[in-house]
Amino acid sequence: MQAKELLQALADPEVSPDVPERVRAQAALVLVHYPKLLELQLVHETLPELLGPAPPFSRLRGNPQTDAVLDASLPPGAATGKGD
Repeated sequence: MQAKELLQALADPEVSPDVPERVRAQAALVLVHYPKLLELQLVHETLPELLGPAPPFSRLRGNPQTDAVLDASLPPGAATGKGD
């Protein structure tokens, strides 16, 4: 399981009903500051000497759930990578 998915599951009472409220609140707080895919891509492109070359984030396209996450990471009016 990916870190973000774990945090989302911990923060969601329907997914993880037995998680203590204190843990749920911490998971939600961490998610607020979790980097978006666009931010990670920009860091890779800006500082490749620290993180290596940017992975092909376009490989994540094609899944409606992933597309929604990627699109939510973009500033308004930015290209979505879906032919625009």
